[in-house]
Amino acid sequence: PYFSNDLKFVGITVENPSDSPNTDGLDPESCKNVRISNCHIDVGDDCIAIKAGTEDTYERIACENITITNCTMVHGHGGVVLGSEMSGSIRNITISNCAILNSTIVKGPGGAIAILGKDCSLINVSIQDVSTQNDDGGAIDCNASKMYLTNTLFEGNVAQFGAALCRETNSKGGFGYNNTFIANNKFFIG
Repeated sequence: PYFSNDLKFVGITVENPSDSPNTDGLDPESCKNVRISNCHIDVGDDCIAIKAGTEDTYERIACENITITNCTMVHGHGGVVLGSEMSGSIRNITISNCAILNSTIVKGPGGAIAILGKDCSLINVSIQDVSTQNDDGGAIDCNASKMYLTNTLFEGNVAQFGAALCRETNSKGGFGYNNTFIANNKFFIG
């Protein structure tokens, strides 16, 4: 959906072959007040991609107040991908009680939560009680020229077979944390 408000996606199943390109599950772009719950998404591209317009977008509208809970995401390049189109900004994202399984990298970052774009600012993001089992990628995988996390909570997550918490694959301009809380996470490498 594009430029939409007050959306609910409850109990839906999206399945595409795991080797098929351009088969995103759900891509809210420049939307407000979106709830995605109790869904099963098994695709060959991004399971859920949150976007907010390209740099060429005439009107830059934020994608905000997004809740993703009690979902299972399988195979995709990332369970939840923020960007790469995010010139309108992405704010107030909550991801909780999700299982993200066997996500893989084809190019760029991948993993449970993948962050793409330039000069990214994620504000009021909560990632709690997410279980990941990734063939490649990390619990949080960042490929941004500048990345700032503010009022961000990572708590009670379990990541297997991936980078510990955050792999900065292209952070040339700095990676900043402000009021970021990391607690009770488990990371299994190998």
